[in-house]
Order: sequence, then C-alpha cells, then structure tokens
Amino acid sequence: ATVSVDAAAIIESAAGDLLVQLELIDLYTGAGIQSGEKSLTFRLTLQSNSRNLTDEEADHLIDAVLKRLSDQIDAVLRSR
Repeated sequence: ATVSVDAAAIIESAAGDLLVQLELIDLYTGAGIQSGEKSLTFRLTLQSNSRNLTDEEADHLIDAVLKRLSDQIDAVLRSR
C-alpha cells in the first residue's frame, strides 16, 4: 500500500467518529524532502453532532493522530 493510503487509514482510525471528512490536499517529493520520503498534507474536518468541539478537544485529537502516525509509519510533523 502507498504511504498516503496508510496514513489516511491511520488518521481515520485515530480520529474516530469526530472525523467527518479527510482529504489529501498535497503530496510533495522534491527540494527539501529527503530521497525516499514524501511530504503529505491532509485536511481533517472534525464535527460532533451533539455539541461544539472546543479547541482543546480538537488539539488533543490531532495530537493523538500525530502520535499514531509516528508510532505506526514513523511519520514526522514538519510544521503545525
């Protein structure tokens, strides 16, 4: 499987029911990226049907997604 498909599946699993949309908006392999590596940019849309999410809840969920990506495919966050 490709890295982007693996990453998307990991994101979906880690984000759970609050993830209502996931889009791969950029895949880059060029200057500034080490050979054999890719830079992926995903857009996550988070939503609860029962309440408004706080910034803290969203940040916690994103941290959990990033940890799972790091643990499972050695992904590294370039910027936030």
